Amino acid sequence: MSRRLGAAPDTVRTWRRRFLDRGPDGLCDEPRPGVPRKITDADVERVIVKTLEEKPANGTHWSTRSMAAATGMSQSAVSRIWRAFVLAPHRSQTFKLSTDPLFIDKVRDVVGLYLDPPEKALGPVCGREVADSGPGPFPAGASDDARGAPVPVPGPRDLVPGGAPTGLSADKAATVLKGIRPVTATDSCRRDIARDLLADLRRLDRQVKDNEAEIREAVAATHTTLTTPPGLGIVLAAKVIGHVGDVTRFPTAHHFARYTGSAPLDVSSGNKVRHRLDTGGNRALNSVLHTISICQIRDGGRGQDYYLRKIAEGKTPTEARRALKRRLSNVVYRIMKRDQRNHLAQAA
Repeated sequence: MSRRLGAAPDTVRTWRRRFLDRGPDGLCDEPRPGVPRKITDADVERVIVKTLEEKPANGTHWSTRSMAAATGMSQSAVSRIWRAFVLAPHRSQTFKLSTDPLFIDKVRDVVGLYLDPPEKALGPVCGREVADSGPGPFPAGASDDARGAPVPVPGPRDLVPGGAPTGLSADKAATVLKGIRPVTATDSCRRDIARDLLADLRRLDRQVKDNEAEIREAVAATHTTLTTPPGLGIVLAAKVIGHVGDVTRFPTAHHFARYTGSAPLDVSSGNKVRHRLDTGGNRALNSVLHTISICQIRDGGRGQDYYLRKIAEGKTPTEARRALKRRLSNVVYRIMKRDQRNHLAQAA
């Protein structure tokens, strides 16, 4: 027996003797040597319940010192219990554990199941994605999902043999899905997920159109002429108006450029003139200026001419684009100042 199991003869004799003396009960593990456990499950439960459901009389949250005094335990024991159950009473933003009276029992069962799963156990997976079962007590899909691995989202290209064309609109994707005939349960689940994604896409499209209509009405109510320059549409104009507010709070165009982060910083030293990119300012307005500059460089016009002139002067494409953004900042400032004067004249 010792040769077959690869165990020492003394080990085999010990287990045989225990089986002959006490039967199957003798095969159970006996208490280990050492100091017996002093903190029982009831003590652990008392600490957790007090932490979750009660507050100290002279404070807003428990500390290890106050909890130790209230429960008659040591601070180190309280600290170990809190770490084991990820309790942090001093962090109110993350202190959102369940107040279920069976919370302790549920945590003990779940942790015990993952640390020591029984043999040939079946772990049902509640989800739309079906995966083949791998070795072990849990399906492979469940293990990947539990570890936070990304789950592939099926689309029409995954359901059609040979794939579907890219850049499909919502209507064309719906037509493709209508022609799909699933063969297996996995194909059916994937088709259902693709339909749900298509419904979400259509809902988002409707929301985008509604938002654009509301933005268009709000911008029109301001009687602004910000949409005059090429590349500055309704959405970008709304961003500028929303972030700038009252343009009169900027005395000059230079102050406005510093606010938008398009004014370079002077870092000259001696006779060497140098400028550095300003990473401060309002980054949302800086992004608006960047988008306008890209559109004008691409579509031609005065913006492209200015960009090419800077390139001819020896500037790099990045430096030329930054120079165009600084010029566009002046344009936006002048338009908003003119609109402000016109509004005051009409009000008078």
